[in-house]
Amino acid sequence: MSSVRRDKTPWIMVAILSGVIACMLIGVAGAWASWWWNQNQTKARVTGTPARDAGLPSPTLPATSLLPVPPIATSFDRWQMWLQDGSRVRGNNFVQMVSDSKYKQVAQFIRANGQGDGGAAGLILPLDLNVAANKNLYVRLIGAIDSEKGGNIGNTNPNFFPEGAVQVRIKYLTAQEQEREWYHGWYISAILRADEAHFTQVLDSQWFTYVSPDLKSLAEPPQMIKEIRVYGFGWEFSSKVAQIDLLGSPP
Repeated sequence: MSSVRRDKTPWIMVAILSGVIACMLIGVAGAWASWWWNQNQTKARVTGTPARDAGLPSPTLPATSLLPVPPIATSFDRWQMWLQDGSRVRGNNFVQMVSDSKYKQVAQFIRANGQGDGGAAGLILPLDLNVAANKNLYVRLIGAIDSEKGGNIGNTNPNFFPEGAVQVRIKYLTAQEQEREWYHGWYISAILRADEAHFTQVLDSQWFTYVSPDLKSLAEPPQMIKEIRVYGFGWEFSSKVAQIDLLGSPP
């Protein structure tokens, strides 16, 4: 009685092909799940933004502008442009006044062609502003972000300079005349492990209003403001600032 030998090769090929298709389907499902999670994570973090970052008006206590210059949306008078090239790629950095339907005209910060190398575009205001007698001190900023690219957006890695399309940095002296800095920044991307103590996520291309905590409540509060810097920093970005101000209670 003769036996018939069956070739198992086709069945092996079918099994391998089935395994490959299953792996591809699992990969697609995983990518979709990751995309869905990132999108909903972004929405959750935006809607979870603290009230002071979502349009809180100026502090209700008596507080007036302490800056001895016209509003930034009116003039760059006494402000110095900060256009910092990248360490490897120069890029194209711009600071300009542009028209806006809501605020008439605003300051715009742009960096283009950065090619993966961070640079800055912004404004610096040198000061010798004595705030020792002011009981309270706040920073108020109105800004918007249209686009951003970077490698350290939201300061996820504190070993590198923090990136954000809108940032404000205050340099000051303490009562012991020690130099200190306070800063805060904003971003629009879906960033994990962002430095939430110094950065806030906002909606893209929408104006936001930020009022800082009372700087006089810091462990080493300001006594003399030496500089205000408002700017964008990153590989590439486009952002706008309609207002930057220091608000203080009467001495």
